[in-house]
Amino acid sequence: MIHLLLIALLALPARAGYVYLFPERTCRWCRGERRRRCWRCRGSGHTWRLGARLARRACLAALRAWQERDER
Repeated sequence: MIHLLLIALLALPARAGYVYLFPERTCRWCRGERRRRCWRCRGSGHTWRLGARLARRACLAALRAWQERDER
């Protein structure tokens, strides 16, 4: 049981870093083919990964908090 918990604790930051560094992926619905206009990617061929927007917002919030801490 403890091994599973340790694996989960190591996998969570790794996944967050991966999502932050690579926020886009090819669209699953049109497979990146731009022949037709897809409802999901609107023809760009790329969609955001699950949690990518949250990771970006969290990083920006942490940077803003760090800058405000320096100003005090």
